[in-house]
Amino acid sequence: MSVSAPAVAPATADRVRDGDGVMESCTLILFGASGDLTQRMVMPAIFRLARRGFLSPEFRVIGYARSEMTDDEFRARMREAVMREASAGDEAAWSAFAARRAGPAYQPATAGWARFVIEKPFGHDLATARALNADIAHRFDENDIYRIDHFLGKEIVQNLFALRFANGIFEPVWNRNYIDHVQITAAETIGMEGRGIYYETAGAMRDMVQNHLLQLCALVAIEPPAEWNPRAVRDEKVKALRAVRRIAPGEVAQDAVRGQYGAGVVAGERVTEIVVEFRPAPHTPFSPGGPGRALVRPNRLVASIAPHERVVLQVQGKLPGQEMRLRSIDLDYCYTHDQGAAESLSAYEHLLLDALRGDPTFFARADEVEAAWEIVEPVIERWGAEWATDFPNYEAGSSGPSGADELPR
Repeated sequence: MSVSAPAVAPATADRVRDGDGVMESCTLILFGASGDLTQRMVMPAIFRLARRGFLSPEFRVIGYARSEMTDDEFRARMREAVMREASAGDEAAWSAFAARRAGPAYQPATAGWARFVIEKPFGHDLATARALNADIAHRFDENDIYRIDHFLGKEIVQNLFALRFANGIFEPVWNRNYIDHVQITAAETIGMEGRGIYYETAGAMRDMVQNHLLQLCALVAIEPPAEWNPRAVRDEKVKALRAVRRIAPGEVAQDAVRGQYGAGVVAGERVTEIVVEFRPAPHTPFSPGGPGRALVRPNRLVASIAPHERVVLQVQGKLPGQEMRLRSIDLDYCYTHDQGAAESLSAYEHLLLDALRGDPTFFARADEVEAAWEIVEPVIERWGAEWATDFPNYEAGSSGPSGADELPR
């Protein structure tokens, strides 16, 4: 089967240094090099890695696409892509980067390695995902297959591991006895924007839920890995996904809500966040009818991924004054204000560098992809068999269909 998004395949290399050292000579082949993803995310990330000194002078890029282009035309298109957010010195750095020409560096080496990095969608359903995994497995070992999801390259997402497993105040209460529910939101500020045909066949369940959102769900739900290595981390993610209760066809109407917005302007702010809402204290003097009753709110841990990467712990405190009146207080850590954040790698830079170094920790494994499809496929099949008579069922720019508000209750 074909993959609609570009695949990125690091071809051959002599070896890669450990730690933060410079990666030694290798060649990266971009399939779908004329596509939108290459220009928006992949090539700018490669260029920034080269400019920051992570890639060796012998690093080479080969573009492969159905669109006919000469080498100079390809360089011109990639220059335009990386200069959209140019900073001082980028022009000279691009000239040096673009001057590299393909040569002996990309010839196969018997002592080298080959890895395959593939973008979503990982299949159109469970059957095609299994077929795709089997086809790739004929050519690459699973340890050399990197299914990339850029959400997993974000600093705040990777920080969830440190937040949960390095802090004694969270892990003991990270269970159903203390957590009421978890909400994961991905709200966009753009509508179809020319993607109508794609969404008619894919929809948000395939485009967002099966990959991005279930990856975040797995990170929130996993048990502590026995140790910090790719196998242990990904084993726990697979266990978490397999533990998710499958929605039976007869339960879809009560456990899942689908929506389509009507005519209007899609506005507001792009928001991607994880909200962990804790259960109320078993006993509190601030019960209904008592002091501060109007402002008693549940404790929440909010991990904001967009537009700003931050973690907020919402607790209750006393308002200044004579009376015992409560208010919600945000204990706020904003990653973008942290020292060194300005020099941090972007999500794609993180993941491409991990792939080149051979670290698959933050990439999806074959069984992980299939477990995610097993969760969403019953819902997709039921919705596909039943025409939605209430579409459109919410206003453009609003927070979505009203039925979604009932799900956490």
